[in-house]
Amino acid sequence: MNQQKLDVIFGIIAAYYIWKWFLRSPAMTLKTKIKEYRKHLNHIYNLNRDIYTDKLNETLLAEIATCDSMKTEKDKTVLKEFYTKSQEKMKDLIPKHKFPTMAEYLDILLIAFSLAFAVRAIFLQPFKIPTGSMQPTLHGVNLYDDTRATIEGKTAVKYQQEVLKRKIIEKPESKLRKFTGSLYYGQQYSDVIAKNTGLIKNPNSLPMAKHAGVGVPLLESYSTVEVERRQYTLPIPKHKLDRELGSNDGQISRMAIEGQPIFKGVVEEGDHLFVNRMVYNFRQPQRGDISVFMTNGILSDGRPLSGLFYIKRLVGIPGDRLRIKNYQTYLVDENGKETPLGKEHHSAFEKIYSRQGGYHGHLRAGESIVNGKLVGGKRVTDRIFMINTSDLQARNSIVFNHGGLNYTKNGDKFTAETGSNWIEVNSEKQITLHEEKQKSVFIRTANENFDLQSIIRRDGYEAHFYDEYDEYKLGDGQYFMLGDNSANSLDSRYWGPVPKLNIIGTAFSVFWPFSQRWGFADSFQPENKKTVREGRF
Repeated sequence: MNQQKLDVIFGIIAAYYIWKWFLRSPAMTLKTKIKEYRKHLNHIYNLNRDIYTDKLNETLLAEIATCDSMKTEKDKTVLKEFYTKSQEKMKDLIPKHKFPTMAEYLDILLIAFSLAFAVRAIFLQPFKIPTGSMQPTLHGVNLYDDTRATIEGKTAVKYQQEVLKRKIIEKPESKLRKFTGSLYYGQQYSDVIAKNTGLIKNPNSLPMAKHAGVGVPLLESYSTVEVERRQYTLPIPKHKLDRELGSNDGQISRMAIEGQPIFKGVVEEGDHLFVNRMVYNFRQPQRGDISVFMTNGILSDGRPLSGLFYIKRLVGIPGDRLRIKNYQTYLVDENGKETPLGKEHHSAFEKIYSRQGGYHGHLRAGESIVNGKLVGGKRVTDRIFMINTSDLQARNSIVFNHGGLNYTKNGDKFTAETGSNWIEVNSEKQITLHEEKQKSVFIRTANENFDLQSIIRRDGYEAHFYDEYDEYKLGDGQYFMLGDNSANSLDSRYWGPVPKLNIIGTAFSVFWPFSQRWGFADSFQPENKKTVREGRF
């Protein structure tokens, strides 16, 4: 929605409330009060008519009818006299209750909360996109720097405005425009100037700073940095601060110069959307769905995933054999024939593989895009596996403990004491991990590294890492999830498949902010601009 339309809508709403609260005639104000009074009497009658006397019920109905007749009355004196006397009369007739107003409000709140929780639990659940793993389909929190020229000689703000024609607010001319920019687009322009010189520190990472940087309670939408004991507030969420300013154990890797900005640019809120929780009661999860799922039971680097819910694109369904190479995901049949995912599988795949407007296709684990070129991806041991041990080949005793299992060398195999998990090492120092549960391991010795070649699980899941491609095989009830921005996404390439029981629904619609993505989820079409870097442009 463009700014002019939103200004009109905002103006109409503001004008209505100004008229309602300040400009209405006294007679109209009294009629509104009588209307609310009539609702109150009707509520009392419906709630208590089975226990009230016939006479009291008749009196209530008569008073309600009189309220209706007041709709055409124009005399302020008549309206005021009826309103006052009727309340006094009914006060004497209706049985007294302790704290009647509080009881009525609690009744209303109970019904409202019950309905809200029922809708949330059964139909539509609100959800906020925290990260950029699904960009540009759905945006997480973004920071656009307005100081350094980094893209085609333009700052991030100017590039978004002038090249991509996106609505990115500039430094507002007034407090009203600052408010509407935040209201419409979830964007806030910040220009924090340093009042002293020194190394920037992040109090959020320092000891004895339990309350620093939380900003709005629970939301953590603001952070604080410190320059020589002087604190500055930045409208940057806590989880984005270190990445933006380059933190190293609480130290930010740049200096603040007096009179120069610590941060100058735009902070953009993540998309807020409704999740359809009903859909999977009527059909199976389908390839191409933007699925929301719970993370319980899913491990990454041997540890539970952070956050209760994730949102990703469902790319693989049970029984699939998937192959990722050269920006593309392929379905592989029993004969090894590759079929690239395309619009015949789901309309979204056409834009994901277009390499336009921020889409770059699907990359292998560990791959990224730098200046339009694909880098990395041959092995991703430092991201997938994490355990240190002594020389793997030299010892015949217990080698290491992983996931509560002690592994012992037996020829080229390292067998767990339960017998259900074991590791095979070939002559090329490539490891095949056989495991019963969802665990992964990185074996790094004191003087050499071992590459993981395969993960084979007894639940049917397999992952194979070759020089030319990565391949994944899914078992029953297993779904493979990838972020649309797979260069910056922690997904099934790293922590395996998602069980069906974890999947709770699909992205339904973006209800805020009013960006080009507002409306039904996944309806956004990319700009005709070639993607040149990680998940952006």
